Amino acid sequence: MGSYSDVYDMEAYALAKVCFVYDVPFISFKYITDNANESSPKDWKDNCSDGIKEFKERVLNELER
Repeated sequence: MGSYSDVYDMEAYALAKVCFVYDVPFISFKYITDNANESSPKDWKDNCSDGIKEFKERVLNELER
């Protein structure tokens, strides 16, 4: 797969922390849909379906190999 970047994810932190405490493997995939500015609602709506397609192509198709 291509390159990746670390993203700070407040929503998944609690899940990751519980998994860490109980020694359970955890992985999270995020797709950045907006820049957290005044155009975020429109950006999110426009980009959300792109994230679904990209996840399928980059992650799910890799798992099928």
